[in-house]
Amino acid sequence: MRPIRSTHSVPPFGALARLLAAVVWLAGPGCAPSDERVEPPPAPERVTVRAVSEQAGWTPGAVQTIGLLFAVEPDWHLYGNLRSDSGLPLEIHPEPPPGFVVEEIAWPAPERLVSPGGILDHVYEEETLLMLRVKVPEELVVGRVVAFPCSVAWLVCGTGCIPGSARPVLELPVLPSGAPTSEDAALFRQARERVPAPIEETAAAIRIETGPETAILEVPGAAGLTFLPSESCVPLEDPIADAVSETDRLRLRYAPGIAPPVRIAGILEIRRPAGRSYVSIGLPPTGRKEEATEPVTGGSP
Repeated sequence: MRPIRSTHSVPPFGALARLLAAVVWLAGPGCAPSDERVEPPPAPERVTVRAVSEQAGWTPGAVQTIGLLFAVEPDWHLYGNLRSDSGLPLEIHPEPPPGFVVEEIAWPAPERLVSPGGILDHVYEEETLLMLRVKVPEELVVGRVVAFPCSVAWLVCGTGCIPGSARPVLELPVLPSGAPTSEDAALFRQARERVPAPIEETAAAIRIETGPETAILEVPGAAGLTFLPSESCVPLEDPIADAVSETDRLRLRYAPGIAPPVRIAGILEIRRPAGRSYVSIGLPPTGRKEEATEPVTGGSP
């Protein structure tokens, strides 16, 4: 797998970072309270983020999973990395220490949020863990503590929208081979259940057919399907209504004026009596049929 440093635009050049800079500029010296004015109390913290690890320490030469745990105040939400009508997605910028390589950032499937006026967003509420698969260098010295920072930026929305940023740092000791799991290991097991598996790695038949005006997604035996389009997906005529089905078949209509070839890309949520699973779909820009299979839970890391 090709090593990556980030899956989104990197601060300080990302859209969220520019928004944060604008807020700071507008609240500059000209807006500072005078000696006669009473300074208002600090705004409540809508989002907190901390760096966590599945293992209790770094193991030289191992591939390990660390993460960023976001906690959001009730009735507020963050934005996932799929298509949304409002808001901006989280920006994640790992800053690996020398020799460390970030191989993958795993984004859990977000929730659909439909607001008045036909606004569809794909959001994270309450608590969300983004996982990073990291290759640890061989030459680390046992007993040393190594820090791994990550810069993050977000837009949190509820009664209003507030940009924010943080730079959590994960500090772990270097341990001999077979480092024990950490007290946060259960968070990673739960998060993996919402990470979509690539369609090529799934276990029950998923049929996809793209036509000149519609795409059909079918999973025989499913109790229901929901499609969450990515930014690269063909624009859809009515994703609020078309992208949810209480049967094993979805029919997605393209927006007017779309000419083939088209690209169907996003996350398919598959509902069964035993639970839900998630599959990532990214068809090549050619109309054709594909078959793949679907797992019980999400994929790596």
